[in-house]
Amino acid sequence: MDIQAIHDHAVQVLAGKVPGTDRSAARALFAENAARGHVGSMVFLGIVLLDGVHGPQDIPAGVVWVRKAADAGHSEGEFLLGMCLAEGTGMERDLEQAIVWLRRAADKGHEEASFIFAELARRGHSDI
Repeated sequence: MDIQAIHDHAVQVLAGKVPGTDRSAARALFAENAARGHVGSMVFLGIVLLDGVHGPQDIPAGVVWVRKAADAGHSEGEFLLGMCLAEGTGMERDLEQAIVWLRRAADKGHEEASFIFAELARRGHSDI
């Protein structure tokens, strides 16, 4: 299977759409693919680690993968990194950097990032 096919399969496993497959297997598939450079898998791996989906929560590792996706220019990775920075999840809270990442995601059309970025601007960046 090629790298995109593995990612697509992992998404289906995570969603419970592959009969007879334990949904926790998606984590290993995302990890394998993320290590091979698939940015979408980096995002999914970050999410499942940050939220403890179908396995233990690992916030520091989740932040690492979200940052890698953001650094690669993936809008969801940028959004998630912005939220981690805004909330202080796995790192020191830094609203200025949060705004940078949320704006990058918003500029790419990420709707949630656009909304939160606008809210931060409306509030004068004082809180989220």
